[in-house]
Amino acid sequence: MEDKIGVALAMNRIGVNYFNIGKFQKSIEFHQKNLELSDRENSFAAYYNLGISNRSLANFDESLKYFRMALDWSKEFKVRKHEFMIWKF
Repeated sequence: MEDKIGVALAMNRIGVNYFNIGKFQKSIEFHQKNLELSDRENSFAAYYNLGISNRSLANFDESLKYFRMALDWSKEFKVRKHEFMIWKF
């Protein structure tokens, strides 16, 4: 696997697609793979998407864990509030 980040992004897109068709557990599996392949700088999407996927399954403790990780990431990389709008669409 030469393009680890490219594969991680592909795992993210597959996870988003599973989420969009209501297959939340399958979405979690692909977002976990995304997280495993991502370096710290590129892990925000995995944290956030794991948060929303777990929330959709009513796994609220797990969801909160990943949302906190996304928040910690944003503080570490000093992302401003308006920059998060990119991730919502």
